[in-house]
Amino acid sequence: MFPARMLALAPALAALMAAVCVGSCGGGGGSGSSSSPNYAGSLSFSVERDHIDPGDKTRVYAEINDLNPSGAILKFHYPTALRYVPSSATLFPDRDEETRVTPFIEATADGQRYLVFFLYSSAAINDSYISLQFDLKAVRSNPDAYVEVDLDNNDSQVADSSEFRIADPRFSALERWDVVVEGQSTDPTPTPAPTGTP
Repeated sequence: MFPARMLALAPALAALMAAVCVGSCGGGGGSGSSSSPNYAGSLSFSVERDHIDPGDKTRVYAEINDLNPSGAILKFHYPTALRYVPSSATLFPDRDEETRVTPFIEATADGQRYLVFFLYSSAAINDSYISLQFDLKAVRSNPDAYVEVDLDNNDSQVADSSEFRIADPRFSALERWDVVVEGQSTDPTPTPAPTGTP
């Protein structure tokens, strides 16, 4: 049996292990330690508003430290109740500068959406820090909506169009943020066909 003192420390140790895993236990090419060529970077992720009505927007934030010199693939996954707001993505290669960016793809498969950005170390401050933010708009009610994120290493020897395919997204969520969307739908039209590279 564990001593009482060790049992008292167990919750704190579990929280510490979870925090370490966010930085080094990525899905796909993002796994490994910072010395591994497959390590994509250390990720922080948050959503500004987690309880919204249809028609409202929420902002998503992602920050990467220790970005792999080959860059990274930053992937987001969410239900069709949420939709990317065009021209809302902003890249911060420096904490005091910003650049508008366009996602590589926003595609829909099986009622789920994927939003993908390719990040390159040449755009990062000191080749190691970069942050991204963008807006999602709620278009229909879904009390069980969410935003998930995955960070994978970018293989510089493979074309971007070959590294992400909606038929095989190879998505393994590192973090998840639940978003409650309640109220009357503002989007009576059918979900559009996938955009970007299949």
